[in-house]
Amino acid sequence: MRILKVISLLLDYPDQHLRDGHAELAQAIGAAREISPAQRIALRRLLDELTEGDLMDVQERYTDLFDRGRALSLLLFEHVHGESRDRGQAMVDLMAQYTEAGFDIGVRELPDYIPLYLEYLATCEDLEAREGLADVSHLLALLAARLQERESPHAACFGALLQIAGEPVQETLAAHPCRAGRARPARKARCRCTGPISSMTGRPPRSPRRCAMSNFNFLLFGAYPYIALAICLIGSWARFDLSQYSWKAGSSQMLSNNRMRLASNLFHVGILFILAGHFVGLLMPEALYHSFITSGQKQIVAMVSGGFFGILCLIGLSMLIRRRLTDARVRATSSSSDIMILFVLLAQLVLGLLTIVASTGHLDGSVMVLLGTWAQSLVTLQPVKAAGAIESVGIIYKLHVFLGVTLFVLFPFTRLVHIVSAPVWYLGRRYQIVRQKGVKPAMPRPQRPRTYEAPARETSAPTAVPGYATAKSKTPA
Repeated sequence: MRILKVISLLLDYPDQHLRDGHAELAQAIGAAREISPAQRIALRRLLDELTEGDLMDVQERYTDLFDRGRALSLLLFEHVHGESRDRGQAMVDLMAQYTEAGFDIGVRELPDYIPLYLEYLATCEDLEAREGLADVSHLLALLAARLQERESPHAACFGALLQIAGEPVQETLAAHPCRAGRARPARKARCRCTGPISSMTGRPPRSPRRCAMSNFNFLLFGAYPYIALAICLIGSWARFDLSQYSWKAGSSQMLSNNRMRLASNLFHVGILFILAGHFVGLLMPEALYHSFITSGQKQIVAMVSGGFFGILCLIGLSMLIRRRLTDARVRATSSSSDIMILFVLLAQLVLGLLTIVASTGHLDGSVMVLLGTWAQSLVTLQPVKAAGAIESVGIIYKLHVFLGVTLFVLFPFTRLVHIVSAPVWYLGRRYQIVRQKGVKPAMPRPQRPRTYEAPARETSAPTAVPGYATAKSKTPA
C-alpha cells in the first residue's frame, strides 16, 4: 500500500530528500483511493508546508512538536507500557515480527517508531496492513486528538491512517478524548504486528510516583552524562594547569616487580580491547553494518570478544589489587584514590561480564540497539531520546552504564589521567646508550685527557728603553 509509505515519510524527520521528492509524493497522494478526497487535500497541504520555507524552521517546528514531550511521542509502546518492563519484551516481539517478514531495519530508530512501523506495513498485503493499523487504532486516535487540539497539520496523517484501518474518523476521535496520560486498556489482546498492545481507551494521568521515576531516569541517563563530561574536561584542565607534576601514572614497578609485568599486560591488553569494542559497538550506526551483519550476529560477536578480553582484564586486575594490598612497600606508597579506583574498575568489569550473561536470554540484538541509540542520541545532543531509549532495558545494563559514566567524574581526580598522556615523542627520541653489568664494551674506551700544561714561552733579552737603564746596565755613581 503505497500511501502508507507516503505517510511514513510525512511523519518522519523532514530533510532535503523530502523536498526533492515533492512532485512524486504529491502524485502518490492524489492517486491514493484508500482515503477520501478531504484526507488527500489535508495530506497535500501538510506536504506543501513541510517542503516550503526554510528547512531549519521546519525541522525546529517538528522537534518542538514530537520530541519535547511524551504526549505526542511517535513511539507506540511509550503510550502503552511507559516505564514497564513489558516495553522491552514488546520491542523484542516486534523485531521478531520484522525479521520473520524479511523486513530489515536499516536505520537508527526503535522498532516501535511509527514511521518505521508504517514502512513495514507498506510491504505487507492490503488486508494484513489494515489489520495492523486496526490493532493500534486506539493509539492513532489518541495522537490524532492531541494533534487536533494543537491545530497541527500532522493530524491529517493519523486521520488518514484511521480511515485506511476502516475506523470512522470522527466517531473514533470522539471516543478517544485527548488526555495527558498514556493509553492502556483494561484488557490486552496480543496482536500480530506489535506484540502485547492493548485495545481499549486510555487510563488516568500518570501517578506522581511514575512521573518521579521517569524524571529520575532522565536525570541519570539524559542529564548526568553531560554533567560527568563537563566535570571530566574542566577538572582535567584544572589539574594539568595547577598541578602538572601530579599528572602521572605513579608506577610502583621499581618498588616491587613481583608478578607486575604479567598482571599489567593482562589488564591493559584487556581494557584497551574492551574500550575499543564499546566505542565501535555503541557509536556505529546500524546503516553501516546492516549490509553485512545483523544486529543479532553483532551481539554474538560482542559477547564472545567482550567475554574473552573481559576475563583477561579481570585476571590482571585481580592480580594488581592483590599486589597493591599485600605488598608492604607498594601499600605504603598507595593513596586512598589508588585503591578506590581499582575497586571501582573491578565493579564495572564484573557488571560488564554479568551483562553478557543477561544477554544470553535475548540474542536478537534488541537491547544492543537500544543501548546504541542511547549513546548516539547523547552524541547528537538528544538527551530526551537517549533517556527514553535506555528506559526499558534491564537493571544490570543501567548499573553498568551509570558506573561507566561515573568513571568520567572520577577521571580528573585519580591516576586515570595518564590515559590521555600518550608519549608520542618517544617514537622520535635519540638512541640511548645503556651499559649492561658484566659485559665488556665492544669499542675501546677513549683515553683520559691529560692534565693542563701551560704553553712554553720564548726567553729573550730585555729591550733597553731610551732614557731608562736596566738593572744590569746600572753603574755605581
